[in-house]
Amino acid sequence: MTARAQSSSPGPWRIVGPRSDGKTFIKTDTENLAIAALSFSDNKRGQANACLIAAAPEMLEALEALVGDWGVTARAETTDECKAARAAIAKARGD
Repeated sequence: MTARAQSSSPGPWRIVGPRSDGKTFIKTDTENLAIAALSFSDNKRGQANACLIAAAPEMLEALEALVGDWGVTARAETTDECKAARAAIAKARGD
């Protein structure tokens, strides 16, 4: 488990809603805690955004594993894909 995974609410996260008031929540599976409360003006785009948010813990874990598997090689450190992956991980961690 990564440092970020330990400091953020544990995944997996799930989508709850939309409720009758139009709000959709992202909640943890294990603790049933609300991660986010969302209201959408565009329901199709809003649902897509909710899916992306709910998938965040698994995506971060998968990306960290992938980057870790690359190891430290000259090629892995210099490709645009590796740089983008490391930047996304840093953004997710708040670095």
